[in-house]
Amino acid sequence: MFSLEGQTALVTGGTRGIGQAAAVALAEGGADVVLIQRDRTNTATQQAIEALGRKATIYTADLSSPAEVAALTPAVLEDGHKIHVLVNCAGIQRRHPCAQFPDSDWNEGGLTVPAYAASKGAVAQLTKSLANEWAAKGIAVNAIAPGYIDTDMNRALLADPDRLRSISERIPAGRWGVPDDFKGSVLFLASAASSYVSGHVLVVDGGWMGRQMVNRSTLFSLDRQEIASSPVPRYDPGWKSFRMVTSDVCLLVPPDL
Repeated sequence: MFSLEGQTALVTGGTRGIGQAAAVALAEGGADVVLIQRDRTNTATQQAIEALGRKATIYTADLSSPAEVAALTPAVLEDGHKIHVLVNCAGIQRRHPCAQFPDSDWNEGGLTVPAYAASKGAVAQLTKSLANEWAAKGIAVNAIAPGYIDTDMNRALLADPDRLRSISERIPAGRWGVPDDFKGSVLFLASAASSYVSGHVLVVDGGWMGRQMVNRSTLFSLDRQEIASSPVPRYDPGWKSFRMVTSDVCLLVPPDL
């Protein structure tokens, strides 16, 4: 049910973090993997996949360049690859106060900025739109929404003792996630095990979202007098930050593309 034997997966953002874990998970499930990278200097993921006895092919492209993206698909298909699974996991961050956020960075995203939150909302809605359009063609489209994950992109947060403590105290699982926490989710969505699942955003966050929603519901059930004396409002920053979680979001298209 979870086997990907005989299939090929294409993964963007697979050189590190969640993307790397996703690529390796797909190979562990039996798939060969096509890796899309900016350059060929980082071959760690390719080597890890080949060590599992699977094929790993690297193609280079700058995914912020429409021209390079347009040229990518023909190149992959002309080489004989038939893509069954697509994982979009390339991510980027830009940090600025909202009022000082440069217009030039709006198309790239970042933490603590409206652009980043808007981009994640867009991924969720795009997932639903594509799922509705393609389900009849046998293509399932789902997304993974990560919580706070220990990756290179979060080094600034992890290095700040106060922010690290504040965030960690609000994660029900009691720890930050690690890339390997996504292996099961990726394999599930990429395999026949999820054949009747489409248009879904799967949250992998150690219970973070569940806790925020409980706190939110508790607050809404209080009257104004109770709110004034309640400790619940201290979670308000969390309601804002969960919309700007500092990780990538994967969009998966299981067989057949």
